[in-house]
Amino acid sequence: MRVAPYIVTPAHGGQLRQIAARYGIPVEQFLDFSANINPAGPPSSVLTAIRNALENPSTLAKYPDLELIQ
Repeated sequence: MRVAPYIVTPAHGGQLRQIAARYGIPVEQFLDFSANINPAGPPSSVLTAIRNALENPSTLAKYPDLELIQ
C-alpha cells in the first residue's frame, strides 16, 4: 500500500494513544476499527451465561453436545 510520506501506518491497529500523541488529537475522538471491540461492553445475557458457566466449571472444559442443545 502506498501512502503519503507524512502518514505513519501502524503495524497493527489499536495504538490509539501513540497515534493521538503523534498528531495532537485527543484519543477520545478516535474510533478504533482495527479489532472487533464493543465499546458498550458485552451484553448482559453474555455476562449471565459466563456467570452460570463459572458456577459449574465442567461446562467450560468441553464443547457442548449439539444434540442436547435446545
